[in-house]
Amino acid sequence: MAGADHPYFLGSVVEIPAQWHLDDAVYFKFTGRQDLNSPVPPDAVLGSWRRELRSAIRNGGHLMLTLHDWISGRGMITDMLDEFLGEILERGDIWVAPACDIASHHRATPANHWSQYAVPPVLSAVSLSDLAE
Repeated sequence: MAGADHPYFLGSVVEIPAQWHLDDAVYFKFTGRQDLNSPVPPDAVLGSWRRELRSAIRNGGHLMLTLHDWISGRGMITDMLDEFLGEILERGDIWVAPACDIASHHRATPANHWSQYAVPPVLSAVSLSDLAE
């Protein structure tokens, strides 16, 4: 599931790769038994995810969060997610879509479209201007 930084075909299936640094479990999962690190403060995670979003926008790319309700469905973390997603939606130039729509878009996009980017993009949140090309 992480064979590239953008959607790609694995046979006839469109893979939409995940990134560990965009997975809530890496930062917030803590059972007190097997976990080696303490949870990270939500503000630190928010800063990291904001930087990732800026990079994705600058490179015509993608940001796909992996969220678990039993990890991120609590207090401060929920507030942080509301803030981050609110900022994304407020911009008005980012496509927010479910994976099935991203896969459909990838299937319909000519293969040479991705060659224009120095860093191959992923399409979970993409600038609307890129969709018009």
